[in-house]
Amino acid sequence: MKYIAAFLLILLFPVFTITQCSKSKQEQTADKKVEQSLEQQVGLLFKEHCATANCHRGERPKKKLDLEPNKFVASTVDVASLELPDLKLIDTLEPENSYLLKKVRGDEDIVDDRMPEDAPSLTPEQIQLILDWALELQASEQAADSTSSM
Repeated sequence: MKYIAAFLLILLFPVFTITQCSKSKQEQTADKKVEQSLEQQVGLLFKEHCATANCHRGERPKKKLDLEPNKFVASTVDVASLELPDLKLIDTLEPENSYLLKKVRGDEDIVDDRMPEDAPSLTPEQIQLILDWALELQASEQAADSTSSM
C-alpha cells in the first residue's frame, strides 16, 4: 500500500506542478499589473498611446506636454492646462475634473479634439487607470496634509 501511495504521489506531483506553472498569458499579465504601481502602469499607457513620434515626447512635445515615462508626472500633476488654464492636467484636489481625463474621455468642454489624435481612443479600463492614479495622488496628498497639520 505504501508503494502505491508513493507511486501516485510521484505521478501526480509533476501534473500539479505543470498545472500551477502553466498560467495563461492573460493571468501572468494581470499578475504583473498588480505588482506594478499605478504610476508605472500609467507611464506605460502614456508611452504606448501618447508619448509617440510627433506627439507628447521629444524636444518639442505638443502643447509642451511631455508624457514620456520619466517625465509625465512632472508634466501633469497639478500643472495648468495650456488649453484651459483654469483646469489642471491632473488635479490632485479634484481628480475627476482633471483636464487630461477630459481630453481622453472626449468631454464636451475640451478645446480641440479628443486624445489621442489619429489613433484609437483609450478604452474605458485605460481611462479608469488614469483616474485611479489621480485618486491615489489625491489620497497621498490628503494623508500628507493630515500628518503635517498634527
